[in-house]
Amino acid sequence: MIAVLKQSIPRASFDFDKEKKLILKRLKLSGFPEFIKTWQKEVNITFVREPKALERIYRFVHDRYIDAGIIDPQPDGKWVTKYLLFPDTRIVAAYKKEDKLLKNPLCTASIVFDKVGRGLPCDAIYGDIIDDLRAKNKKIVELCSLAALPNLKARNIYFPIFKVIYEYIVSKNYTDIVIVIKPKHRFFYEKILRFKCFEERKYSRFKNVTAMLAHLDLKTAEEEFKRIYGDLPSEYNIYLFFKKQFLS
Repeated sequence: MIAVLKQSIPRASFDFDKEKKLILKRLKLSGFPEFIKTWQKEVNITFVREPKALERIYRFVHDRYIDAGIIDPQPDGKWVTKYLLFPDTRIVAAYKKEDKLLKNPLCTASIVFDKVGRGLPCDAIYGDIIDDLRAKNKKIVELCSLAALPNLKARNIYFPIFKVIYEYIVSKNYTDIVIVIKPKHRFFYEKILRFKCFEERKYSRFKNVTAMLAHLDLKTAEEEFKRIYGDLPSEYNIYLFFKKQFLS
């Protein structure tokens, strides 16, 4: 049995300058500097509500999860959970500008709000940690059904999606975000997006998956982004990217 751990795993004790160099290397490798110059001309971020577009999202997530080897093919070819069907759940997706009918998603994430009596998907394996956050009067959302086209540069689209999500969550007076991730993605969430990560646990819902809970306190996130990115060149400055208003 896995021991219960109430504390997050400390971030690796990198030298601060070394940590920044690693972040810059990752952002450069992914093409982030080029992406932030052009994405608004090429990509549209939207909340998906139309039933046919939602069906395509469910199929997109299903296919990405099949490719990742974490689920078996579903009879209807869709990945849908009860949490996605709650009326207050919101699904955000990115599309090419010319895709006016929302037929081919590039990237997606779903926002599930913690409510009394129903909880969050991650309660199944991290209920003790989520309950600790609730005891501190945290208002929590879980991001789930994350999926993107399978290449590193395509995943840059998560940045504007996360910006939309952050702004939406704050507007609803929620304070904290949690995500269940694969441990191999820890660097991205912990070092680049400044989440805190908890110990690995088995997640029987998915095949061959060891899960890791990542948590971001939105009340301290802006200051943390400023601390890490505030003095970096603009093409690598995620702090400025999240601060810049692009929503009409």
